[in-house]
Amino acid sequence: MSGIRIAVMAVCIGPGLFTSPLSYAAVSPDSSIAAFQKAHSKSLGEKIFAFPGKAIYFPLKYTMRGLNWTIGYVDDSKIPARIDDFLTSDDGLRGVQPTYSSRVGIGFRFYQNALFGDDKEYNQFSISISTWDLERQQYCLDLEDFQIIGKTLTGGLSTGYVKLTEEPFYGIGIDTQFDDESTYTKEQTFAEATFGYHPAGNFKLECRFGTEFVNTMRGLEEGMPSTTTLYDSQTLPGLCDQVELFHTMLGMVVDTRDRPGNPTKGFDAEVSGGFFTEVGDDRFGYWQFNFDATRYVHLFYERVLAVRIAAQRNDPLEDRGIPFYNLAELGEHETIRGFKRGRYRDRDMLLGSLEYRWPIWRSWDDYGVDFLIFGDVGQVTPDLLEEFEVDNFKPGIGGGIRFWGEEALILRLEAGHSEDGWRFYAVLN
Repeated sequence: MSGIRIAVMAVCIGPGLFTSPLSYAAVSPDSSIAAFQKAHSKSLGEKIFAFPGKAIYFPLKYTMRGLNWTIGYVDDSKIPARIDDFLTSDDGLRGVQPTYSSRVGIGFRFYQNALFGDDKEYNQFSISISTWDLERQQYCLDLEDFQIIGKTLTGGLSTGYVKLTEEPFYGIGIDTQFDDESTYTKEQTFAEATFGYHPAGNFKLECRFGTEFVNTMRGLEEGMPSTTTLYDSQTLPGLCDQVELFHTMLGMVVDTRDRPGNPTKGFDAEVSGGFFTEVGDDRFGYWQFNFDATRYVHLFYERVLAVRIAAQRNDPLEDRGIPFYNLAELGEHETIRGFKRGRYRDRDMLLGSLEYRWPIWRSWDDYGVDFLIFGDVGQVTPDLLEEFEVDNFKPGIGGGIRFWGEEALILRLEAGHSEDGWRFYAVLN
């Protein structure tokens, strides 16, 4: 952590600390002629004490210069603009975007905003397709913010198919071991309808209901034991089984961010709760409650601190159970960076995160690139209210780079470190 603190200080104030001895200062503000004088040279002792700081700052300095040169060249060549013009309509309401995530692979997303009317924030339609090795694939169709009664009442529909053939499983609880990893295949077909009521500009009430059909099978990752050989449906509810769940959720969303793609102030928060019940059987049924809020604080010189708190609670209905893949989870990219996906699972989860961002390139307010450092911490527990323990928190730290547009995040590259080692992340669109 001390190394990270020094690196951050070097980035923020390095140009001032490690300035050349050949810096100049004006002789007199009253002079009509700009005269300059040479500053005093540093002593040998000063040079010795300054060397560690210079050594730390040196790679960051030239990394930033290289990134600035590369980004500047790409911007001057108008390559992004030419590709964008080719893939999108003249009004920017229709287009095709490449997509990538380590979970479902590479693909594309076709979108059409303002399908009815001329407001691009409403009546949005999109189709996305992704695939990768080991038969991993995803197909989704989304209709978002369709106007039912003006801007006051909106509706949406999301449906799709996902097949993930190397989902990791380590066991249930906070004491699971990294060496106990196994994998399974999760095949899911889902559909969800959403209705939103907008009584005010930044406030929305939501009602969501839908169904999901999940089938779990043998994992396909080579050199890794399959979860299906270590457990069965009795010891791990939902494994080697076909489960259809129906859910109903009510929620509240507040969003005061000044810019969705790169917020510098404001906050976004969501609180939701509802129940899941099995269709045609009574093996599974549970209540679920979610809270997720992020506050963006503008510090200075476009530097931003993002503070996040999130929690999830799952409470079984009577004698029913919860499919293991729907338990609260830590280890995803959106939770504790540095742990592998699915590293910790249990009924309840608590998460906290700090992320510090500073700009390295801007193209007015439309596009930009930021460096970031982060610290994540969280825990899973059978009961967040009664079995919460400070000693059970698992930390992760790291940094990365983010490419953003005014309306959305374009690319995020990150490296996170935890007690399990290093993890690297890449998310495109």
